[in-house]
Amino acid sequence: MTRRSAYHLAAAIFLLLLSLQPARASTWIPSLVDNTAGITGRNLSVAADPAGKLYLGYLDTSGTAYLKYAHNVDGGWYQESLKNILPNASDVSTATVYTPGGPRIMAYSYNSATGRTMYQAARKINGDGWQLQDIGGGINPMTGEPEPAMSAIATGTQTGAVQYMGFTFITFNNGNGLKYANERDMAWYDISTTGTQSDLAIDTAGNVHVVYADSNGKLMYAKNPTAAGQATVLQTLTGSTLVNPALAIDGGNTMHVIYSYGSGANYNVWYTSKPAEGGSWSAPVNLGACGRTGGYTTIKVDGANNVHAAWYNSSTNKLSYTMKTAAQTFPTTVESVTWTGASNNYGQYAALAIDQYNKVNIAFYDVTNSALMVVTKQAPAIDASPAPLLYGSVAQGAAATQTVTVTNRGNANLNISGVPAISGPDATEFLVTSNNSCTAGLSLAPDASCTTEVRFSPATAGAKSATLSIASNDPNYPVKEVILKGTTADSVNYTIYTGVYSSSMVPNIGGAVSPSGAVTATGGLNKTFTITPSPGYLIAGVYVDGTGPQDFGTPMGAITSYTFPEVGSDHNITAVFYPVVPVTSWSVATVDNSGTDTGKYCSMATNPATGKLTVGYLDNSSSPPVLKTATNASGSWSAPQSVPIPNVTNAGTATVYTPAGPRIMAYTYDAATLKRKYMSARNWVDLNPLDYAGYPFFVSVDANNWQLQDIAGGFDPMGNPQPAIDNTTTDTFTGAVQYCSGSPCSMNNSNTFISYTDGYNLWYANERDMYYHEFEPQAPQAGAGKQSDLALDSQGHIHIVYYNPTNGSHGRLMYAENPTALETGFITSILTDSTVSSPSITVDNNDLLHVVYVDSGKHLQYINKQAATGGAWSAPYDLGPVGSAGAFTSIKANGLDIVHVAYYSNNGGNTGQVMYAQRSPNGVWTTPAAVPDSGSGNYGQYTALVVDANHNVNIAYYDVSNTALKVATKLLPVISATPDPAGFGTVSVNSSTEQTITVSNPGQYNLSVGSAGITGSDAGMFSITSNGCAGVSLAPAGSCSIVVSFAPATAGAKSAILHIPSNDPYTADKQVALTGSGISVYVIHASAAPGGSITPSGDVPVAAGGCQSFTMTPAPGFFYGDFRVDGTWQSWGSSTFTFCPVDSDHTIYAWFESPFRIMGTQDYFGSLQAAYAAAFTGSVIQCLAVNTTEDLLLDVDRAVTLDGGFDDEFQTETGSTQLHSLTVSSGGATVEGLVLQ
Repeated sequence: MTRRSAYHLAAAIFLLLLSLQPARASTWIPSLVDNTAGITGRNLSVAADPAGKLYLGYLDTSGTAYLKYAHNVDGGWYQESLKNILPNASDVSTATVYTPGGPRIMAYSYNSATGRTMYQAARKINGDGWQLQDIGGGINPMTGEPEPAMSAIATGTQTGAVQYMGFTFITFNNGNGLKYANERDMAWYDISTTGTQSDLAIDTAGNVHVVYADSNGKLMYAKNPTAAGQATVLQTLTGSTLVNPALAIDGGNTMHVIYSYGSGANYNVWYTSKPAEGGSWSAPVNLGACGRTGGYTTIKVDGANNVHAAWYNSSTNKLSYTMKTAAQTFPTTVESVTWTGASNNYGQYAALAIDQYNKVNIAFYDVTNSALMVVTKQAPAIDASPAPLLYGSVAQGAAATQTVTVTNRGNANLNISGVPAISGPDATEFLVTSNNSCTAGLSLAPDASCTTEVRFSPATAGAKSATLSIASNDPNYPVKEVILKGTTADSVNYTIYTGVYSSSMVPNIGGAVSPSGAVTATGGLNKTFTITPSPGYLIAGVYVDGTGPQDFGTPMGAITSYTFPEVGSDHNITAVFYPVVPVTSWSVATVDNSGTDTGKYCSMATNPATGKLTVGYLDNSSSPPVLKTATNASGSWSAPQSVPIPNVTNAGTATVYTPAGPRIMAYTYDAATLKRKYMSARNWVDLNPLDYAGYPFFVSVDANNWQLQDIAGGFDPMGNPQPAIDNTTTDTFTGAVQYCSGSPCSMNNSNTFISYTDGYNLWYANERDMYYHEFEPQAPQAGAGKQSDLALDSQGHIHIVYYNPTNGSHGRLMYAENPTALETGFITSILTDSTVSSPSITVDNNDLLHVVYVDSGKHLQYINKQAATGGAWSAPYDLGPVGSAGAFTSIKANGLDIVHVAYYSNNGGNTGQVMYAQRSPNGVWTTPAAVPDSGSGNYGQYTALVVDANHNVNIAYYDVSNTALKVATKLLPVISATPDPAGFGTVSVNSSTEQTITVSNPGQYNLSVGSAGITGSDAGMFSITSNGCAGVSLAPAGSCSIVVSFAPATAGAKSAILHIPSNDPYTADKQVALTGSGISVYVIHASAAPGGSITPSGDVPVAAGGCQSFTMTPAPGFFYGDFRVDGTWQSWGSSTFTFCPVDSDHTIYAWFESPFRIMGTQDYFGSLQAAYAAAFTGSVIQCLAVNTTEDLLLDVDRAVTLDGGFDDEFQTETGSTQLHSLTVSSGGATVEGLVLQ
């Protein structure tokens, strides 16, 4: 027997002896997670991330139950309240998993204000807030259809959840039966009409296995359940109660199930198992007592296939724990988990979590201390990396070394019990070198490490493999094995291509695969890729070896990394990312609580230029009420000021923002005169009222620049009586909108449009067309039109919804439209002939009308239709209950065609909330959720919602509990990019120009910007030359810049799209259109002879098809000659020559004439002296027949001929040339045709 064989035999005997030992008490390390409140930690659940960090979801039930979250990522425990993320939590089971985006916690909720029960998931998006998803009882996030309604959830309900390939799989009870759902298939399945306690697990083949306890005491089992009736009976327990089933599946695909059952005081935890495929369930084994009120069973399998189980034993009031190895049965005695300082009652809601290093953690509720705790089993844990150890290609006779790092990932010292050894078929060709610090007897503290160097020296050709073994006191891996591989075959490089797409199929948006591009991978070695989403995105899926966008290939799941093992061919890997909308955070500001009853009948408007808000409202601290207003124009809410409309009565106000400033409208009642009016007060804060004092404005303001106007019941500015106001009621609400018919808005093109009631009929009026219209004047009824709203479409056409009674039996929802500017153009119809209330209307950028109203069942209904006359309204869409005492609806669309709705929910009593929901452009609604106001238990009456130009959502409301006016602002990041579109103009082919795109955040929350990219048919001609925004977090009002270059390769119009990903929930992919034109350029080379210049000169570029002119300018003594174009004299009679159109390269030469030249050359001179200086012996200097005052000096030893009196062409002597004088001091001259003065 070799030494190596003897070593492994000894190790095997050691393991056998260990398996025969009785169970020994473990050492547990306690950790207090949360005891910050009276009762903290019930209904807990726990998950571990890949690094072994723990994440817990649990309830604080000190008062009204709410969800909390804790983790130990940084070592200590961090706690966070999720009261504002998933409000109204029910005191029943939670479930926690760890997703690629962060932890996800599922919990039940019940909103007493609406009567709605839901099952929801809150997912922590790493780096950016929380995402809330409906699972049951809400709205399907994929289809937008309402999910089946849920009933009350029974105490003790237990749900199951597991993470597989990046997707969450769950079981839950919706109050009517057991359901199974998963996000991989985005499907919900009914399993059984019973089953309030369930669990599930997934085997290595991806099959889903579910166990649950039915109401008849049976333990049921189902595999891949997609319909009711597929489950089979696992155990029938006559006369006993079966509860708390828990399921785990090991690496060998054996299912392990524990559950508790019994009767009287005799309850025990039982265990059974069976293969995931085939086989039958083993005979149940009694693991130990749990007591009549105990249980809370939990079971998990570690990486060594050891099975761990824990539960609460109410007989001992202790946490019980047991485990078995893959080769063992469970011990006969159960361990009571204990530690120094343990209380006398702990272990309820036990939940096991085992990380990848097999560290055993149990979270539980400490009853005595009303606290959440975690105990961790003390044990060493060996980790060796890299594993496997791959050498790739090493030539025969050569050698290569690699290093293995051994780390103790446990929480007790790791003792190395022998020298690392090598075994296997090619063991002689691998050797542990002297560079080995993992020596026998070495003790590694937690997180400490040592290294072992292994040399590969192939003696023969071929592929080689062996195993490196490291023995230690790790109870799970007493012998840690690392596979060693190498080959003598020549190294071959392969290419792995990467791709990135958003879920809307835009390439290179949403995240990154690293390394990226065409990545070289060495044959025989592993190649790992990391998948990272951009801010505002999550991983939808990773695919390998597809053929293109139509077939990405084999899905690997929503994973954060993927390794191609021992690469032996070309591959591709594609990551798909989808935008994620975090849970809305709200900022709540108290605007006015100065009185004893302040804020009713509020209305709100936004300044379109600045986004600042103005609120109009009533102060009912005294009688009659006082109309007030407040603004946040300065950045914070101003002190309220009174609006000088006297005798205001309790009825709806209306606020709009005009070019002059805010306008607030309200009803009045003068008890002395019994006179009722509807009046307007406009505050001239943005314009000087003196500039508008004449016709047609008739502006007259008080000392505070308030302009009062009668709207109805009084007199118009010209003294004409207006329609009377007969009555108002406390449930009267009016409509008002400011409409601008041009750009920019001014007093001449911006007008107020209103709808109001006179007590018996609805009226409409506006400033633009200056008329009143009474609806159904032939049938006045008390309360007609008392609740109305209106909107104008892009054509300026009017759309009104309003309430009308029908002889007192019920109220109809009416709709009126007017596609004309005439009072006679109104068309009125009935939308629904049943009791309705609180109608509200808005219109989006596509002229789609959106209407909400409350039906007779006190549910909020939504309908829509195109604004164009005619067409049908959609079927009502049920947004859920508002409660018996709720309403006050308000709806608005933003510039992105996202529709926002807010309303007050109250199911009777003193509990009420502002509720909010939004509809995406594709028609999917979110489930209405409460806008949190931690300072109040009843808030949200008189809801008024506005959306500013930057898509910020604001809701004004009356806080009933505190009798105050408040405004809630949605804290969202908003991405803006300017210029948008970005035009580069005309650029020469093969030249370039740049534009700077400024990215800013006009929102209320930090904007995280990802890496921008460019797509489109001409994307190759645009490029990002500088990106100061990638990975940047912009605070509100912050900005950064992206520089884009345009370099056209060919002529013609070019376009592309700049994509800027961010965490803006409305615009996760900000798209900026890039446009420009490429033009072909030709060159005209321009030059001039001596005696003048040509402009322009040199190489002059000219666009194809363009025109270019050249002008010659003679120097003193010269005059215009001719142009030589492309080598040909033009006999041109002008000083300017134009090429038009230019369709090739050219040359142009400007030539200038003068009175003097040297015969036989093209050399002309402005003076006779200059010509003489350039002459040589024998030269003939020709002179035109001109008079000159020149004094010619011949002072060079040369003989020349001076020949004067020539015509302009220097062809014929027609006269003489006159000089002032001639002096000869050297040389000589022959003179002809010269006259000396």
